[in-house]
Amino acid sequence: MNFKSAEAEGRVNVPITLRYATLFLLLTFLSYQAHEIFHHLVGGLLCGGLGTMTFTTYIPKPECRLDAVVTLAGPLLSFAIAWLGAYWLTKRKHMLFAYTLIFASYAHLRFPLPLMGSGDEWLVARTNLQQPNSFVIAGILFLLALPPLVVAYRSIANRWRVPVFAVSWILPFVILGSITALDVWLLGTESGSNEPALIGVPLAIWIVNLIVASLFLFGGHRMFRRHEQTNL
Repeated sequence: MNFKSAEAEGRVNVPITLRYATLFLLLTFLSYQAHEIFHHLVGGLLCGGLGTMTFTTYIPKPECRLDAVVTLAGPLLSFAIAWLGAYWLTKRKHMLFAYTLIFASYAHLRFPLPLMGSGDEWLVARTNLQQPNSFVIAGILFLLALPPLVVAYRSIANRWRVPVFAVSWILPFVILGSITALDVWLLGTESGSNEPALIGVPLAIWIVNLIVASLFLFGGHRMFRRHEQTNL
């Protein structure tokens, strides 16, 4: 099935290429950083000032009374990104980008975290509930992630739909499993508080994000635009 006929049917041919995999990972990195920066900015608004952050964590100002809201802000953005991708797919807009956005948000990978005793959602539950049930929290997160996943699966026009979906599901682990190395390599501290910063965000984070965003825009414009044009 070619790009044009797939798009006409409301489905998308997911490229099986190194270039697309690279763009997928770049978008995953940017989604991860958006998650952390959103934590940071919401904390600045609700906690009486900006804290600090690294590539993988945010540190709000001490004694923030709305810390639970700030902690949930990151997951809220991640799920919003996934649902935005699903919305675009249902409207047949930006279809390859929308498909990629659902998985790059890594919202579908949040539900196992409470079962491992980690994750923003589990931190809030553990702090604010007397006897939180990790399976209940995981179930809620899975149900929140499920609709975009169903939309993504149904949109795949590739002949080998299940393998394409499975690889899309697990590919974000490449970023999630390696991004902590940037904290050690570029920041060298757990909080990043000793680094030159702009609005509380170390300059190294801004520079890396700018480079990654530039690479994504430069490399992705033609590929995603090509798929979009086939739907005209």
